[in-house]
Amino acid sequence: MAMHHRIWSTRTARATVAAWTAVLVLAAGFLATPSQPARAEVTASLGNFTPDGRQQTRFDTAGNAVDAHDGQIAQFGGTYYLYGTSYDCGYQWRFNHDFCGFKVYSSPDLRNWTDRGYVVPPRDCTFCFRPHVVFNRASRRYVMWVNDQDALDNFRVFTADSPTGPFAEQPEPDLPSMTPCTADLGLFVDRDDTGYLTCSNAGWHVAVLRLAADYLQPTDTYSVVGVTKVEAPALFARNGTYYLTMSDPNCGYCTGTGTSYLTAPTPLGPWTGVDAWTVRDGVLDVRGGLYGLSARSDDWTDYTFSFDTAPLRKRTQRAPRLAGRCG
Repeated sequence: MAMHHRIWSTRTARATVAAWTAVLVLAAGFLATPSQPARAEVTASLGNFTPDGRQQTRFDTAGNAVDAHDGQIAQFGGTYYLYGTSYDCGYQWRFNHDFCGFKVYSSPDLRNWTDRGYVVPPRDCTFCFRPHVVFNRASRRYVMWVNDQDALDNFRVFTADSPTGPFAEQPEPDLPSMTPCTADLGLFVDRDDTGYLTCSNAGWHVAVLRLAADYLQPTDTYSVVGVTKVEAPALFARNGTYYLTMSDPNCGYCTGTGTSYLTAPTPLGPWTGVDAWTVRDGVLDVRGGLYGLSARSDDWTDYTFSFDTAPLRKRTQRAPRLAGRCG
């Protein structure tokens, strides 16, 4: 699952990928905010890795390693906020169920981050990840959705009067039964203030759900996207086109996984994209799928793979699962 990340100084970098995806979106100015102030000029260059290939550790203004993973960066007013899961108490995926809480950092420039404490403190919680926050202009409240496998439908919702909290829990959201949503989530607010939830499940399917006016519950209007083996869906709009990005293929705690995207004229689709793989002039071009692909020759006349594709173009027949040696 893409939402399970570790301390930046010693562990894998999936949270970095998610954070920088949010930064790119923010730089283009498409995340909903209470107001639309002029964006600050940012000229510094930030890298994810040191010159010798090690992961770059980022420190807050107090000199401590930034401890916020699998969340998001949101801009409210003239300030950026980094929401994420803390790992400081020793949480390890598949080794324990410790929950270290959700934290928030603030920054005026995306470079200097100040620790603002917990938005949800440590407590008993099974697989709690992915804090995402949006502002509801009608209620004037900040709404945060998170994962929690102990919850009714694996999600919890909190609200606050300030981006840094305190956040109070609201009734558990009740998702439509046909939506494949148990894991990674994202939030998006359109220009008309309509809110949307993007989410995936352990089977790595993706759905987009329209939220109620207060963003606290989903409605019965949703779209199940015809892709599999992906995770961490995120929705944004640009020039009248909606983009749904996702980590492809699904590979929890892996470094270097790709990012795929689909486009649509509305937040609920129809979604279109390129086929997962094609063969052209004897060359196999891969844009997704599962694992185990290796070439034994330059022109793919001799190769071994175990592969499961999910073509994204509408009305494209799904390719069969193939396994074994071909040549």
